[in-house]
Amino acid sequence: MNKEDWHLLLFLLLSHHRPEQLHRTIHVNFRGRNVYLCARCTGEYSGILSLFIAWFFGFEFPAWLYLPLISTLPLPSAFDWVTQSCKLRESRNTIRISTGFLLGITKGLFLLGEKSTETHYKEHGCVYKIDLRKAYFSPRLSYERLRIAELIQPGEVVLNMFAGVGCYSISIAKHSEPLKVYSVDINPSAFQYLHENIRLNRVADVVVPIQGDAKKVTEKELQNVADRVLMPLPERAYEYLDYAMLALKPTGGWIHYYGFEYAKKNENPVEKAEAKVSEKMRMLCSDFQVDFGRIVRPIGPRWYQVVLDIHVRN
Repeated sequence: MNKEDWHLLLFLLLSHHRPEQLHRTIHVNFRGRNVYLCARCTGEYSGILSLFIAWFFGFEFPAWLYLPLISTLPLPSAFDWVTQSCKLRESRNTIRISTGFLLGITKGLFLLGEKSTETHYKEHGCVYKIDLRKAYFSPRLSYERLRIAELIQPGEVVLNMFAGVGCYSISIAKHSEPLKVYSVDINPSAFQYLHENIRLNRVADVVVPIQGDAKKVTEKELQNVADRVLMPLPERAYEYLDYAMLALKPTGGWIHYYGFEYAKKNENPVEKAEAKVSEKMRMLCSDFQVDFGRIVRPIGPRWYQVVLDIHVRN
């Protein structure tokens, strides 16, 4: 390609208008040459650049405004382009630039994406609505949730002392036949999503949400009611063991205890957790047995999350 061909290609790329339509472009003198820029595209690029500058300095549109903006901002540009193309009217560059600017804002929003941590997660036939900023959730516990659900016997009453957004409770309701699953959580945001997830999974006849501290709720409402107690909050489970025992029926039942354990190279984290928990359990009841234990997942160097299935006989 010779020099003139390059100039022609540059002209077409920047203006993309025929020579007789140069009134729809902006003329810029660059190094002694007239450069023709499409008026609407100039507005678009300005809109994109403006949005990125605003984002760089910390400005964000509220999440609820995102959908209305991307739905309405392109409309003026579309109307202007269609009426002009159909020769119903002839637009002006000021209109082309301003409507292009709004279109550029829309494209910038698409490029940046909606800043939202709320999502839907599907697992073993259940769907969970979650906001990761407001409530804890880990897909790495998928196997453990299903394992617990498959242990539940028909007609059992289950207490989930730390229900969160309801993953254990809803999995149990969907994959076994419990009579009731009492689901307690103190976090208002998690409790809101627990309600929503119960509705989404249609288990309102089985899963009973209760907001509050598990200690107080157990003392007030749930003494001697449960065949099985879940304690899926490793940071607090040891502290709440007394109340898990309080919730079990006088005939006994099961406690699924989760904890964090540090273990050196020659130590077994499950055995360490069992020794610590057994020492406290001997102060609470006379007949129990740790029937099963395993490492759920490593959480850091030498740190592990473990689970113990404790069978309490009286």
